[in-house]
Amino acid sequence: MYVKQNRDSSLHIVFSLKKFLLSPFISFLQSLTTYVLQGSNMNLKITEKLSFPAASLSLFEIVSLLILIPFIDRVVYPGLLCIGFNFTPLRRIGVGMLFAAGSVAFAGIIEIERKLGYNRFEQDVFNKTVNASTMSVFYQVPQYILQGTSEALVSVTGVFQRL
Repeated sequence: MYVKQNRDSSLHIVFSLKKFLLSPFISFLQSLTTYVLQGSNMNLKITEKLSFPAASLSLFEIVSLLILIPFIDRVVYPGLLCIGFNFTPLRRIGVGMLFAAGSVAFAGIIEIERKLGYNRFEQDVFNKTVNASTMSVFYQVPQYILQGTSEALVSVTGVFQRL
């Protein structure tokens, strides 16, 4: 009985650690999926005949990553070392998580404004008609940039620490 109970508690600890260690990456994936859903209920029209797919906004995250990774590596980290501040991997991850939280908070503000402050119209999204807000989908760009900044600090730090 004691052995089985001890084994079960050990398994519980291992599974809890797996959830804890994977949670930052799950939050990245889950928030981006939610952002696409939010964007699909916003005005996707650029012109009368041209629409912007909501999922394409992830380009802003990718571009911010492509710009920020070399900038942070070549300018920010050496600059912080010159003034005597050691930006350790744990600090990088912590600051990155703050950027992720800022991205989600910004998405919440956009969602409140989308629901309360704008008129509605019908548009076709994912082969169905939705009652979308007149708020432009491009209001989401800052939350994607914040998410890209977060990923540049968290994910890249984790990858380089393993090399």
